[in-house]
Amino acid sequence: MNNEKFQLVSNFDPQGDQPAAIKAISSAFDNGEKYQTLLGVTGSGKTFTMANIIQKLQKKTLILAPNKTLAAQLFGEFKEFFPNNAVEYFVSSDFVFVSTLLGIFYVSLIQNYKFSNFGAIFFEGE
Repeated sequence: MNNEKFQLVSNFDPQGDQPAAIKAISSAFDNGEKYQTLLGVTGSGKTFTMANIIQKLQKKTLILAPNKTLAAQLFGEFKEFFPNNAVEYFVSSDFVFVSTLLGIFYVSLIQNYKFSNFGAIFFEGE
């Protein structure tokens, strides 16, 4: 498994609002912004958009999901998008997450974190 660089594998290219969202969110992080929000209805391509952002930023990422079902779904989707990178799945009594990693991370528990879709945390450096 090649863990040197995130390599998004997909037969599709970003469509509709996705290219603008990828550019805007990536640029915001590159310019030092710490928080961004990606909104979209079910089936709008948020996961694919996030996969493109992860590839563009080349940052270790933690994806937070509000339940085990969505976490399993996201795990499968990110595993398909990044078959040459480590994609791990972890379930906690406090929250569930799927992470796209280049290595192993210690992640402190986020208590009472409420969200309806999923969240992403990008890690700086090692």
